[in-house]
Amino acid sequence: MESKASFIPVIAIVGNLFYLITLYKNPSLQNRINNNFIGNLAAADLLTGLLAIPMVLTVIIMGSSVPSTICQAQAFLVGWFYGVSLTIAAVISIDRCIIVVQPLRYPNLMTPNKVKVLIIFPWVFSLIIYIVPLLGLENVGLGRYGYKDYCRLDSSIISIAIEREEENCSKGFAIGSPEEALVFGASDVIASIYLIHLILVISIVVGCYSIIFYIACQKNLACDRNRARSIIKSIRTTATIVGTNLFCWIPTTVLTILDLSDFEIFNLLPFKVSVIFYILFLATAATNPIIYIWRSHELRNRVITTVCYKRNRIMHLQRNL
Repeated sequence: MESKASFIPVIAIVGNLFYLITLYKNPSLQNRINNNFIGNLAAADLLTGLLAIPMVLTVIIMGSSVPSTICQAQAFLVGWFYGVSLTIAAVISIDRCIIVVQPLRYPNLMTPNKVKVLIIFPWVFSLIIYIVPLLGLENVGLGRYGYKDYCRLDSSIISIAIEREEENCSKGFAIGSPEEALVFGASDVIASIYLIHLILVISIVVGCYSIIFYIACQKNLACDRNRARSIIKSIRTTATIVGTNLFCWIPTTVLTILDLSDFEIFNLLPFKVSVIFYILFLATAATNPIIYIWRSHELRNRVITTVCYKRNRIMHLQRNL
């Protein structure tokens, strides 16, 4: 299974690197704000292919003998890049909604400085919430990373024993023999934050694209068919990207949250099933560049032009040798 999944980082690296190079070399593409947000997503996918996926495959192969440092790094990198991609999905949805709802005010609403903030924000926000489990704060429910089929948030239970002191008032407690105990999950608080993040992003995506398609249908009735087709075409690429990502992300995310909520769902699943879900979770890094090229006529032409140019240059060099 690991060997079959090894093609994912190759596609992720080649596809996303090509998109970023194409974006960098063509200022006309950079002038479209949406392309910059997609480029930001491509950067996250490129790093996922370069760093996260190879580490995941290494951990799966090594199993429980994986060194703690590698395990911690794998869990953090996967979480960070996932958080970045998830947040960018919300940013892309909001951007598309604004351009459809307020097309005339769009240049004023999406200024260059605001675009820079929206590009940087997903990285900083996700870094903050996914670095927390590395800080050793599991005693207050802020999580820790551990091995379970692969490295992820630990679902173990923390129990803190406390006893009531007779000489103090009825509300006084002190650490001692376990007369009473406070029991909670090591990752309860941080898992709740991750769940809120996921629900918020899904709500934004569903809300934005519901508004977009409603307005598109209204304009389809009110204006000429060519203009309506142009409006719908402008949002299909991002809708496909965001929808595919959520489809691939949700199974593993929901299973992880259920596992952290004492359901121990991973214990009920065969090892291969949980690994397949996790590989599907990471596969968006490879599917996104395919969607870019499939949905964008301009990008397809640039791919063909680049490939033909490289081929002709190689043939020219071979003739001169």
